[in-house]
Formats: sequence, C-alpha cells, structure tokens
Amino acid sequence: MKFPHITLSREIVTILLLKLLVIFAIKWAWFSEPVDMQQSNAAIEQHWFESRSTTEADYDR
Repeated sequence: MKFPHITLSREIVTILLLKLLVIFAIKWAWFSEPVDMQQSNAAIEQHWFESRSTTEADYDR
C-alpha cells in the first residue's frame, strides 16, 4: 500500500528547498555588496529622473 501523503510531502519539501535556494542566490547576486554611502542624494535623484525621462520619451514614440 502506497502512502500518497509521503510523496506529496516530499514534493512540497523539495519545492520549498528549491525556492530557498533561489532566494539565497538572488540575495547573494544582487545584495551582497555594501552600499556606497559616499554617493550624494543629488546624484541618486539625478540618475532616477534621467531614467524616468528616458522611459517617458520611449513611450512618446
């Protein structure tokens, strides 16, 4: 007699482990380096608004 809940729980655990692996890989790839606190807010705002105006210009076409 097979127990379907055992295979189902094994699948759930496998999927959860894969999701955790993906989350840690994303964290390591994009959030592992320290933030440069020397960069001024003006430079950040300038970059933000330049990218927004570029995006809006693309939509105007």
